Amino acid sequence: DPKGIDERLWQQLSDTGILGALIPENLGGLGLSMIEGAIIYKELGRVLAPGPYFVSSIMGANAIAKAGSQQQQALLAEIGSGSLIVTPAWLEPDNSFEARGVQMRAEARGDAFVLNGIKRHVQYALDSKLLVLARTGDVDEAVDLFLVDSNAPGVVLEQQQSMAYDTQYKVTFNNVELTAVDRVGEAGSGWSTWHQCMLEGIILLGAWAVGGAEKALDMTVQYSKEREQFDKPLAAFQALAHYMADCAKEVAGADIMVIEAAWNHAQGRSIDRLAPLAKLDACSTFRDT
Repeated sequence: DPKGIDERLWQQLSDTGILGALIPENLGGLGLSMIEGAIIYKELGRVLAPGPYFVSSIMGANAIAKAGSQQQQALLAEIGSGSLIVTPAWLEPDNSFEARGVQMRAEARGDAFVLNGIKRHVQYALDSKLLVLARTGDVDEAVDLFLVDSNAPGVVLEQQQSMAYDTQYKVTFNNVELTAVDRVGEAGSGWSTWHQCMLEGIILLGAWAVGGAEKALDMTVQYSKEREQFDKPLAAFQALAHYMADCAKEVAGADIMVIEAAWNHAQGRSIDRLAPLAKLDACSTFRDT
């Protein structure tokens, strides 16, 4: 689907306030902590809920809340209501995940900028605002964030097919002109803002993975009780029971890791190590389960 959004589900998420759950209250959201956010994302993961709630309400909104001008922060109420989708345009063909991997340049022309280059894996880009990471200098972290309408002149969207359900686009920027107002945050601050947003975001991705792992295990256990082989349920076979027991231990451990990272964030403590550990453990557990 070119848009990739179920309108009824999106409206329900909006009505419950989930889309603005972690947006600060003074900026139009509910202002919940990372602990409540982890609980919400665990449930979204249990049902593999589709839609741009993570890219927009977490990554896009968080970057704007942290670094945006007062004018840009006014967009957060629209993000929280679901009427506006902001999606990151970050990754580039054959480039790394680190700051140096952002090679697409925003060439300064007076007070304006011109974008040229390609971004890949841009989720839900149709009819959205793109949060573009672009290079503005030569040192590794000389990266800025820009807000660009996906239907702006010079922006070309090409939908990419993948094994996943999410809608992804290759986005090409051909002499896309921006003003100074389109830059999010101070000059050269883009990568530090983005890095902090990633650390917070991966806690929620970890929670999402834990929810999915729990559901997968629940389905397996239920099936093992119902399905019979040699006149007894599969659960009675010790070798299979061992697999499920091992998974239960790993899922519980991943859950604790995620909540520990969320709690430390809520307490204002450093998550520089805990967030990556929790995300790695949770996603590995989801895959293995």
